[in-house]
Amino acid sequence: MLLPLLIERFGAGVAGDVLRLGRHAAWERRAWDRALELVPDLSLRVGANGFDVARGALARYDATLAAALLGAAARRAALVLGPTRAQHVAAFAGKASGRRMQLPGGWVAETTFEWLRVFHDVAPPPTPQAVNGSGGHGRAVFGEFVVSWEAEPAPHALERAGWTTWIGLAGWELRPYHAGDRLVPLGGVGHRPVRRLLMEAQVPRGERGRYPVIARGETILWIPGICRSAADLPSPGTPAVRLDVTECRESEANRRA
Repeated sequence: MLLPLLIERFGAGVAGDVLRLGRHAAWERRAWDRALELVPDLSLRVGANGFDVARGALARYDATLAAALLGAAARRAALVLGPTRAQHVAAFAGKASGRRMQLPGGWVAETTFEWLRVFHDVAPPPTPQAVNGSGGHGRAVFGEFVVSWEAEPAPHALERAGWTTWIGLAGWELRPYHAGDRLVPLGGVGHRPVRRLLMEAQVPRGERGRYPVIARGETILWIPGICRSAADLPSPGTPAVRLDVTECRESEANRRA
């Protein structure tokens, strides 16, 4: 124990000093934790694996205040960021989107569009296997997504960016995005790379390889929640398959919907 050594060297009064310092530190931690509630523009989100804050809001504060807020946010995610490290992360938050910064203990800071993400870097989940559509109805899990389908006549109009669409009856599959995938957006002109559409929808780089697309052969029909293709549009009232895709993490689905 360190305290007996301190008492031996500095006298019994040091025990009270140490206790007072501990109380002051605990009071300061509670104060900064409370301060997080008073700056809602940070848009703090704490999950099982880390936390996110809005980079633009963080940039409006001076370096000392930004570092203190980051330290308080990190404690909520069971991460200890000392003052110097927190200042480095606050400065890093101003870097271009897509940059990463390694932190001790397997933690990583990442700039992702308008967010600063700080998370424990665990092995990414495996890429989901393709799901071949068959039968009049079905349901399958695709990574963090759930797809269900059933036969239903096509409506008069389809949404371009919804989580439900209709396609022809057979020969489709739900699969991961592949490099080089392109589509002609519903109501648009010319082919768009799926990679670009995922980026514009602010799907983090590390998640794009596991994001589902609906395809028939080499033709991309739909990027759920992002873009319906102009290909394979069933005529209103004709036999078709209705596809519904939901995301297990509802907050993420709602953010991109």
